[in-house]
Amino acid sequence: MKLKNFLAMMAIALCVVACSDDDKEEEVITPAQQVAGSYEGSLVMSVGSTAYDPSDATFKFSAESNGTLTLVLPGSGSGAMAMPEITLKGVKVATTDNITYTIGETEINEDKYVGKLSGTIKDNKATITYSITPGAMPFPINFEFIGSK
Repeated sequence: MKLKNFLAMMAIALCVVACSDDDKEEEVITPAQQVAGSYEGSLVMSVGSTAYDPSDATFKFSAESNGTLTLVLPGSGSGAMAMPEITLKGVKVATTDNITYTIGETEINEDKYVGKLSGTIKDNKATITYSITPGAMPFPINFEFIGSK
């Protein structure tokens, strides 16, 4: 009888161990999480056909829980051409191959500034282009940023 009880206990113990919940779901990393971080590089500002000297700039990408990015455009220019830092929320990013990430065309609509932004990120190198029309200015100020993470 003792042997039967011992074998029954062993069988129950093996079943409990065999049925443990070791199946852990893999964490899905969104494209926004893949590209999040700071990118340092060169920002060129142009108005019409006049391009100004490049300036050092840092773009900050933060992944949001809904799979989008918060993107901080650095302040740039000086005097009458000074642009403040602008924070864009809900910026969509996508990838088809987990190598090249596309930042979809995003509307810029901040206080006195309107415009559009788009870009790509590949191998931790970002190329971001955007244009902003401040206030009643009749033409946009164009920007191109190229930088690395």
